[in-house]
Amino acid sequence: MNRIEQILEWLKENPQDEFLNYALGIEYLRNDRPKALQIFEKLLAQTPDYLPSYYQTAQILAEDGQWQKAKQLYKAGIELSQKQQDHKTHQELRKALQYWIDEYEL
Repeated sequence: MNRIEQILEWLKENPQDEFLNYALGIEYLRNDRPKALQIFEKLLAQTPDYLPSYYQTAQILAEDGQWQKAKQLYKAGIELSQKQQDHKTHQELRKALQYWIDEYEL
C-alpha cells in the first residue's frame, strides 16, 4: 500500500482530521498538483484555523501565476499566525510573501 492509499484508509475512520488531510495534500504535491490544491482549499474552507494550509495553498497558487489569490492567502495566514502566536510560521509566511513581491512585484 502506498502512502496515499494508507492516508485514505485512515481518513475513512476520521475524514475531518486536519493533519491527515494536510498529509494527503502533501503527498499529492509530488504528482498531482491540481488534486493537492483542491485538498488544501477544502481544508482551508472546513478548518480556517489550521495554519499549515495557508502556506501550501498560497505557494501552489503563486507558482501557478495566481498571485493575487496567493497574496491574499499569505496575508490571511500571517494574520492568523499572529493570533495563534506561532512565530516560526509567521516568519515563514512573511518570507514567502516577500519573495513573491520581490520576484513579481505583487
